[in-house]
Amino acid sequence: MNNRIKELRKARNLSQDELAVLVNTNSSQVSKLELGKRRLTQEWLMIFARALKVKPAEILEGSLGGLIEYEVISVPELDVRLSAGGGAFVEEEESVANWSFPSTYLTQELHARPQGCHIVTVEGDSMLDENGKGLTPGDKVVVDTTRTVPSPPGIFALWDGMGTVLKRIEYIDKTNSILISSDNPKHKTYERQMDEVTIIGRVIADINRI
Repeated sequence: MNNRIKELRKARNLSQDELAVLVNTNSSQVSKLELGKRRLTQEWLMIFARALKVKPAEILEGSLGGLIEYEVISVPELDVRLSAGGGAFVEEEESVANWSFPSTYLTQELHARPQGCHIVTVEGDSMLDENGKGLTPGDKVVVDTTRTVPSPPGIFALWDGMGTVLKRIEYIDKTNSILISSDNPKHKTYERQMDEVTIIGRVIADINRI
């Protein structure tokens, strides 16, 4: 049983349904975790700690069901800021930190190849929509450098001929070009030939600051 999850949930005036939305599951799974009918994995521990705004250790204090051990993969954070605005030249890529993720989260949830994953910091406001939602300066994103084909469309890190940027791109069939756009309507959409750009990788996750 994990009374601690229940205690933290109630302390924040959250119902099981509301907490389920925050952790992207259903209330039945939340109930099973609280009652000890489902064991707490490292992946779930991290997700619930983030949703409840506590350190993982605070949840483990009330856990009697034990923790299932999983392989943890280290993902390097590079000293590269992806401009979500005008772009900036990058002269070197230096690892400044390492982040640990459960291997099942990277491979099963994000469908990533761990050896190709890197974490970088966002600059600029072009990936913020008109309601202020999206990627803000200082956010971190996980980029899978093994996924460089813009099909299906998505958010990618790329060098667009002017600098290293973070943009939403879509392949234009029969023209061998891509449409490069922002979520912020203040930024213009533009087109580049495939041989004019270097697609670094697909953004597969973001780490937002609260």
